[in-house]
Amino acid sequence: MKQFHMIAGLPRSGSTLLSSILSQNPQFHTGISDPLNGAISRIIREFSVGGVSTQCTEEQKLSALSGFIDGYYNHIDKPIVFNTSRYWTGMLHVMDKLRSNAKVICCVRDIPWIINSFELLHKKSPTLLPSECAEDDVYRRSDYWFNNLVVKNLNSLKEGFFSPYKEKMLFVEYENLAREPQKTMKTIYKFIGEPYFKHDFNNVESSHDEFDIAKQHVGLHKTRKKVEFIEQAPVIPPDLWRAFSGQEFWRDFTSQ
Repeated sequence: MKQFHMIAGLPRSGSTLLSSILSQNPQFHTGISDPLNGAISRIIREFSVGGVSTQCTEEQKLSALSGFIDGYYNHIDKPIVFNTSRYWTGMLHVMDKLRSNAKVICCVRDIPWIINSFELLHKKSPTLLPSECAEDDVYRRSDYWFNNLVVKNLNSLKEGFFSPYKEKMLFVEYENLAREPQKTMKTIYKFIGEPYFKHDFNNVESSHDEFDIAKQHVGLHKTRKKVEFIEQAPVIPPDLWRAFSGQEFWRDFTSQ
């Protein structure tokens, strides 16, 4: 059985960058968000349908779910896999039964900077919006970014953190990863209990253009070659910045 870990957290907060760095380790398999988390959720719902739920025991259900994870990664010949989904933190009670030693790395960032990052992507490709977003000014777009792309992930983080399984979570601030990648990665390796691998932080460039074009968010999963923090001026108005500020709950309880 492969060692299973998870990458979760907030959008535009470094999960693609982290995955690209981790993938340099020949023992690790990583990737961007994929269907595994959603598939497990749907299987659980099917197991819970009235009448159907009485036809198999809890042990059978857990065994089937565990086997599904094994089958999903059967083609991977690396001993440690990291699956990316922003909703793993809402399923820690399930994963504690399926993979009790699995950890989840939560990539986070100031909420205003997340909104700013989505808006910056839009301004780079102004004729391309997600099909469900037809908002034509920065205020309505920002509401869309938050209500459709941030708040569910924020709620999932809260559910995990204020549960009995919060010790399985490590919060990784985007700015820390970008400014001090080696220090941050050593913290991650210690958290997952693996020997540190010497990463090349000057060669982590990656892109997933086909996925991003399908999502109508060009550049959503693109990383630069060198890990570095680039200072940027906000592109959203100050009143919007203030409106989205102060929601970084994890900083009241954690420090890195």
